[in-house]
Amino acid sequence: MSVSRMWQGSRGSLRLFSNIGRLFGSMRVALAEPEVQGVLTLALTLIAIAALFYWIVEGWSFLDAVYFSVVTIATVGFGDLAPQTVPGKIFTIVYIIAGIGLFASAVATLARAVLRADSSGGGDRGRSGPQP
Repeated sequence: MSVSRMWQGSRGSLRLFSNIGRLFGSMRVALAEPEVQGVLTLALTLIAIAALFYWIVEGWSFLDAVYFSVVTIATVGFGDLAPQTVPGKIFTIVYIIAGIGLFASAVATLARAVLRADSSGGGDRGRSGPQP
């Protein structure tokens, strides 16, 4: 392999790490915004309530209950767990209807804040000058 090819490959790797650094910097700035904190708190609270419900009513392990709560609200739905009780099924219907909207709102709010932080230079970690 030629030296110029190795240099081009390492520049690409450096750019990747630079972009990852920008993303994390922008996430840090975004997570400090009250709007983002509020919607994420609501989403995490709903997940915690659902996990407690499934843990108590369905008798699942706490890990399985949290796992199912996250997979359901994120609309992944692997199908490996499913409520077996009538109260569990009814709760899941309500949880999905309420949770999907809240989860989508949380993701959109976080994404908007990350993009805003990146475009304003908030996630640049002290970079200066134009970037290639």
